Amino acid sequence: MKKIFLSALLVAGLLPIAPAVSNATGALGPGEIDTSKYQYISLQDASFGPWDSRITSYGGKNDSQRCSDWSGICSLERTNERQISANLNFEVCSETQKFDCVQSVVIGGQQAQLYFLDGAKTAGSPAHTLPSGSGPALASIGDELFIVSSRGEYQYDRDKRYFLTRALDVDVVPVETAVSLNLKEGASAASGSPATADQTCYYTDGYHCYVEDRQRLAKRQIDLVLHLSTKWSGFFKGRLTDPLLTVKKQGGVQVVSVSAKPSETHRVFFKIDWDKFGDKEQKALCFGTSWCQPMEKGSTGTRNYLSSAPSALAIVQAFAAHHRDTSYLDDFEWSFGIGRYEGSDCLGPNKGLLGMVTSNAPIFQATPPTYNFGYLTYDIAGLHYKQDGKTLNLGEYDLQLRSDVARCLYGFSKAPVSATVQVISDAGKEVVATTLVSESQGFVRLSAKNFTYSQKKIRVKLTQPALTALAPFASNSSTLGKSQAAALSKTLKAVQKNAGLTCTSIFSSEANRKLALKQATAVCAAAKKLRPDLKTEAVVAPLSGSGQKAGVTLLRSY
Repeated sequence: MKKIFLSALLVAGLLPIAPAVSNATGALGPGEIDTSKYQYISLQDASFGPWDSRITSYGGKNDSQRCSDWSGICSLERTNERQISANLNFEVCSETQKFDCVQSVVIGGQQAQLYFLDGAKTAGSPAHTLPSGSGPALASIGDELFIVSSRGEYQYDRDKRYFLTRALDVDVVPVETAVSLNLKEGASAASGSPATADQTCYYTDGYHCYVEDRQRLAKRQIDLVLHLSTKWSGFFKGRLTDPLLTVKKQGGVQVVSVSAKPSETHRVFFKIDWDKFGDKEQKALCFGTSWCQPMEKGSTGTRNYLSSAPSALAIVQAFAAHHRDTSYLDDFEWSFGIGRYEGSDCLGPNKGLLGMVTSNAPIFQATPPTYNFGYLTYDIAGLHYKQDGKTLNLGEYDLQLRSDVARCLYGFSKAPVSATVQVISDAGKEVVATTLVSESQGFVRLSAKNFTYSQKKIRVKLTQPALTALAPFASNSSTLGKSQAAALSKTLKAVQKNAGLTCTSIFSSEANRKLALKQATAVCAAAKKLRPDLKTEAVVAPLSGSGQKAGVTLLRSY
């Protein structure tokens, strides 16, 4: 592992650069941004950025202290009642750093040299599943530099005696180096608000400024490999184009490989027109919240809202006359992460890494796709036009779902599945999109592209043909009737020798799940008795509302 300082970068010929100022000829023009006179709204992601790594001990309100070791108020013993949390930049993988680290980065087909930037060093505790941390990783290809910000958030559980994984943010950002005499010692990364015309740092150690230039991401293939501990679970979400996710367990870690091009996205930032501001806009700002600070007419400054909050979708619709359906900035992004989400059953936290959902939309739901009535549904939204106010923003959506998770959701066998992908407008109509479905390397992969933006709902439904559907059991019974037994016997005659057979019972409510499993088990047991050569599996699936009947048992072979 190498540590790199600014002097080495200057030797390589990297000079300070002028600040880049983005202009929009659609919703906002050059010189229009003045936060002292006007009120602006910005929709931003919830990201905790590439800050210095830190471990913090909390004792209550106004009582937080950074930890330098594991003694005293930072002790991990059960007798210490204080909360211990950590926010860490992943280091480069090495003999001493085996999990939650960056293994390799390939950009445009070229292997990058990996370093880590100067930053606060924190000692991990591998016995408690906490890695060490430092400044973010820096990838070097020739004269080009890219910060690979992989940042994990952790919370110590004293009962379980290890750190729980809370969130992960990964962002690959092209940077240039600049030296600023105005930077103060100990300064942290700037927020980079679009309303700020001054040069801002994506990361700084207090003396050296790394300025982002995301336009250099355009069309560049990036292949990133991370080694994650087995504690990480859930759904990745992000902004990537044509992503390929693979996950394998090796040497006690999860080897996560993500290959993708950057997403061509856009930013939602606009000035409020007070002449057009009314109850509709005011309600949108507070939509989906239990408490909200109203917007006072004539106020100034910038109000930031989370792009994944329920209010974000409402704001885009209600403020159409203000942002003119035109983006503030056309941008590129290569990022993904995991949030604080705990599903249940097939999507539960004990299921490991389940898949990835990505889009180029500036606004998307905070949770993974929602499973209901046989559909996996995901809400996204964006603005109709690019900066120029004329060119259309074309949407992208990719879902990669682990094959065994997909089969768990739908009660499918191991036979191939097919799928439909629908893009639904806010008016409830299906819109034209290019869709693609495939299955490879343990993942079902679905894609929808080239749809125009407003608010969109992406619906995915997986299907698999069944040999037959046995009639429902008698009320509350798990004993096969004569007609069911006859139908089963007839169906098994068409099943090849030594094949697999999945018995899927359909239930209409959670109250009937246990009974449905008993019924599926009874069908598989009867099939095994008739055909001992078969490999049987009893599963259940909720009623999808697509012509199915509650209580039936579907038979599928593989």
